Amino acid sequence: MNIAWVLVALGLIVSLMTLFAAIGVLKPNGLIGIRTRSTKGSLEAWQKGHASAARVTVPLGLLASAWGLGLALGWPAFMSELGQPAALVGVGILVVGTIVGALLAEKTAKAVLVG
Repeated sequence: MNIAWVLVALGLIVSLMTLFAAIGVLKPNGLIGIRTRSTKGSLEAWQKGHASAARVTVPLGLLASAWGLGLALGWPAFMSELGQPAALVGVGILVVGTIVGALLAEKTAKAVLVG
């Protein structure tokens, strides 16, 4: 499988996971989600933390997916010419979105728990 398609899948997974946790479909668990001490503190902290993270994580996850799709389909032409190094840009977008989202989720969840 081409790394571009992996990037498409990961961007969609991160975006959907964050969105589902924010709207209450994905409950606190031991496997997936932004699992910090604060976000796991209560159901409200989990949902509000993920809602805060979703403001960054969803658009950047979709951007990473679109970037990967562009690489996979060879559009625009310059992206396919760059090859695998261009995929690192998409990975970087996804990593930055995930880190910033986790920081926002932690801050929001702490505020919920403090009260």
